Amino acid sequence: MRPGRWALARVRDLLGQDAIIVTTQDLKQGGVRVTAAMDEDDLDLADLLAPVERAGAPPWLIDLAEHHDLAPALVTGLEQALAGAIDVDPAVALDRALQQMFRFAPLPPASPTPLLLLGPPGGGKTVSIAKIAARGVLGKGRVEVITADVARAGGQEQLETLLRPLGLRARPAGDLDQLRAADR
Repeated sequence: MRPGRWALARVRDLLGQDAIIVTTQDLKQGGVRVTAAMDEDDLDLADLLAPVERAGAPPWLIDLAEHHDLAPALVTGLEQALAGAIDVDPAVALDRALQQMFRFAPLPPASPTPLLLLGPPGGGKTVSIAKIAARGVLGKGRVEVITADVARAGGQEQLETLLRPLGLRARPAGDLDQLRAADR
């Protein structure tokens, strides 16, 4: 995430979604100045005055965060997990940091538990669904795919194209009631 986007997200975290961004300015010495306003009287100034340092983050992490628009909390966690990994290959360092932050486990060949994939557009959910469905089909499991991606142009069609070789179709669910009904 670019420093400016990170700073705006930080302002929203501290001041809330009702904060008004008055101005943003890129500083010549690096960094960003954000001027914001709000109507709240119960603001904790200690949070606002706490130093925010990005100088310790490796440049490749800042590039990665910007490219993937990572949440500020995730970037901060990665920075902490990467502390001291300056001379390590970025791929190895990132792998270690993610292993520290998250628990990874393989999916069983056919999961009896329903799975829900949720995330921003372009995150790889559709392809992941097709791969999980393929594992289920190959594992002789019962596979049903329900999609809530009914508003995006071509969303359901893309999933259908990936599921067709598996002999599967995705059932659409455009709202919570339809999702509940489809899950029965």
